[in-house]
Amino acid sequence: MAFGKQGLNGLGAEYFDLVSRSVDDTFRIFVAKPWFSAGAGLPVVYALDRNGSFPLLMAMHTGMMIERDVPPALIVGIGYASAEAMMVNRGRDTCRRR
Repeated sequence: MAFGKQGLNGLGAEYFDLVSRSVDDTFRIFVAKPWFSAGAGLPVVYALDRNGSFPLLMAMHTGMMIERDVPPALIVGIGYASAEAMMVNRGRDTCRRR
């Protein structure tokens, strides 16, 4: 597992690359924590296809916390290490095989 954390340009989130032996591919894992201390036991929201839209997901969750009393959560986006991998392997990862 490659675990070099990298920031996301001041968005309060980071990402790391995770190598999967199951599919022999590398996934990019994005993680955003609440900007304030929320204590232990946070719920986790997992979302696929987050390469380009992870900041949008973060903004939507923040807006719902403010406007609709949604609890703080860890936001975890699962994406690909490259744009090419996303285009080639998305079907493999999101469609059921028989």
